[in-house]
Amino acid sequence: MSQVFCFGASITHGYADSQGGWPTRLRNYLWKKDPDGFNFYNLGIPIDETSSEVANRLDNELEVRQGSDKPNLVIFSIGTNDSEYLNDKKKFKISKKEFEKNINKCIKIARKYSEKIVFMDLVPVVDAKVDPIPWAPERSYRNKYIWEYREILKNICEQEKVYFIDAYDKLLASSDYMHSLSDGIHPSGIGHEILFKTIKDYLEKEKLI
Repeated sequence: MSQVFCFGASITHGYADSQGGWPTRLRNYLWKKDPDGFNFYNLGIPIDETSSEVANRLDNELEVRQGSDKPNLVIFSIGTNDSEYLNDKKKFKISKKEFEKNINKCIKIARKYSEKIVFMDLVPVVDAKVDPIPWAPERSYRNKYIWEYREILKNICEQEKVYFIDAYDKLLASSDYMHSLSDGIHPSGIGHEILFKTIKDYLEKEKLI
């Protein structure tokens, strides 16, 4: 039996989607495909989770759930929160140097448990709605910054030869996806369906599921 682990923040957790987000859709798809073939763990945390928090909890999360059967599949969807800009402090929530360090740490730890390591691209936001963030005006999300962080992530994945789902441009160009971001950040069910299909299609193309 394969183990599937999904790490991320509120979008991975399924915030704003009554069906539980793209991980729940992926889990249901896998269980329908092979009812006894997968243990599935959605380990997204519905707060401003960054690469630092994921890197710090990753080893424990994987170790306590590690089964005797392999292969495992570890999917990360992190980085957008790292790129958040703190207007009052004039710095990023997680510096680019620290982000790079955290991603490399995640890869190193994940390799203890799996050869199938996948990073989902960072996801775009609606700048006009979250620059600044209405409920936290001292902070901002901007696509310009998100792009800079996703380039760091993409380059690390290329260097380390781990899987990277190149989806930012596709999502930004999708009116359905961008219109699903009612608060400028979190997709509704329509957006999660797009994320699910993007991730599922990639995993199947690469024969990871």
